Amino acid sequence: MWLAQTFVQVADTLVDDFDRSRFASTFAACCAELLGGDAAVALALSDDAGELHVHGVSSLRPEIRDLCEMHSREGPGADAFRTGDPIIGQPLDASKRLWPSFVRMAQELGFKVAHEIPMRLRTETIGVVSILQNQDDAASRADLELVRALVDAATIALLQQRRLRRTLDLAQQLQEALESRVPIEQAKGIVSIRVDGDMQAAFELLRRYARSHNQPLARVATDVVTGAVSALDLQEFDRGHS
Repeated sequence: MWLAQTFVQVADTLVDDFDRSRFASTFAACCAELLGGDAAVALALSDDAGELHVHGVSSLRPEIRDLCEMHSREGPGADAFRTGDPIIGQPLDASKRLWPSFVRMAQELGFKVAHEIPMRLRTETIGVVSILQNQDDAASRADLELVRALVDAATIALLQQRRLRRTLDLAQQLQEALESRVPIEQAKGIVSIRVDGDMQAAFELLRRYARSHNQPLARVATDVVTGAVSALDLQEFDRGHS
C-alpha cells in the first residue's frame, strides 16, 4: 500500500500550487525510506542553461546537503547526468582519481558506495537521483529496481509539469500581446486623423515617441486613448526631435 501511494504522490504534479523543491524533497525522502539504513538520497534538476541544482535531499544534516551540492558539479552524479547512463554500485574507494574532492568529503561522512540514476526520457535528461550508502551491499537489486521505477515515474511527471508550465507561459504571453494590441490599434486610429488617415505614419509617430521616452508602445497607446497624450503632442515632439 505504501509503495502504491508513493507512486501516486510522485505522479501528482499537474496542480496549480506545484512546488518543485517540495516535490524533490518528498521524493528523496520516499526513496531513502524505501532503501532503509543510512542512505542519503538527493534529487538534482537542470535549469534552462543545463546546469544541475539540488532541489531535494533526504537528510537534514547540512554537511550532507553540502556534499550533494558538490555532487552536482563534481562526482558520479554529474557524470551520469552528462552521459545519461546510470552508475550503479560505484565504490568510492576506487573513485578517488575520478572525483577527488567529492570522494574525500563523502568518505569523511562515512559513505562507501554511490548509485546514480539519470532522470531521462528518450533523449531528454532533466536531472539525476543520487544515492549514497555507508555499506557496500546495503541496497538490494530489487530495491534499486524499485527506485529506478520511481525515478522513471518522477521524470515523466516532471516533464509533464514542465511542458504544462511552458504552455501556460506561452498562453499568458499571447494573451498579453493581444491585450496590448487593442490600445495600439485604437491609438493608431486616433492619431491617423492628424496625419490624413495614414495608419502607418500614425504608428511611426507612436513608436518614435515610445522609444524616445523609454516606454512600452502599449503604454503610450493607452495614454493616447485615455487622452493623457494627444496626437498633437506626438507631432510636436516629433518635430522637435527630427
